Amino acid sequence: APTPGGRLTKSTESFKVLTECPLIVMLLFQLYPRFIQPTIPSLIPLMVQALALRVSPGAAQHQRSQYLDLMAAQVKTLSFLTYLLRAFAEFMRNYRDSIPKCVIQLLHAAPADSVSIRKDILVATRHILATDFRVGFFPQVDVLLNEHVLIGSSPGAGGGAAGARASHEILRPLACSTLADLVHHVRGDLTLAQLARVVHLFAKNVHDPALPLAIQITSVRLLLNLVENIFNKTEPEARQLLVRILDTLVHKFGTLRRQIPRVRQQVIALQAAAA
Repeated sequence: APTPGGRLTKSTESFKVLTECPLIVMLLFQLYPRFIQPTIPSLIPLMVQALALRVSPGAAQHQRSQYLDLMAAQVKTLSFLTYLLRAFAEFMRNYRDSIPKCVIQLLHAAPADSVSIRKDILVATRHILATDFRVGFFPQVDVLLNEHVLIGSSPGAGGGAAGARASHEILRPLACSTLADLVHHVRGDLTLAQLARVVHLFAKNVHDPALPLAIQITSVRLLLNLVENIFNKTEPEARQLLVRILDTLVHKFGTLRRQIPRVRQQVIALQAAAA
């Protein structure tokens, strides 16, 4: 593609070309597995360095297209790293803390309306949380409890509100399940203030009709799993959190009691129409 000055970009300088490279390398590794062992030790540091690259805010604003291409290339590189993590974790031990930090930086840097980029980051995060490398995210709990970081700006916040709103609604289910995975692993180490933020966030999810039923169920399970950890806290505010969880569940039962008869009538009507 032409640069702002009208010069055509060389393929060796193109972020779009670079975006395709991780998939090509993955395919080559599958076709020629004998090259994996000698190549991985030198390849991983380069990929981690690529993830850590940052662009100045001015350049990101004035060259948005190139900036998005760079982020797309970084996210594909992150996805490739998570693929390697399953089979070559021993080569990546030295980057156990730096890779999660790069993920957080990517979430900070991703524009609020870039749904595909944020989705790929969250998917990669879930893959990392399924491995021992999850411990690198433990110090980042406070950051990930911030919805502005996790899924972008809230709807209606400044310019690009429509794009931010679409991103917000599309990404919320994936973001909630990703955060639930993290909280499940760190719940024994959370402070009472952090537990209060988690309870507030997932209690809202339980009552949010815009979220899929599976996410609401996940939120209920997480709240129940937090009960023992909150009960063992000595601070007086712990009792208030337990009451908040109980109140959330009771109100959800009340909502279900009002909705179940309507749902049953709809099922009966559908069965009658199909008969």
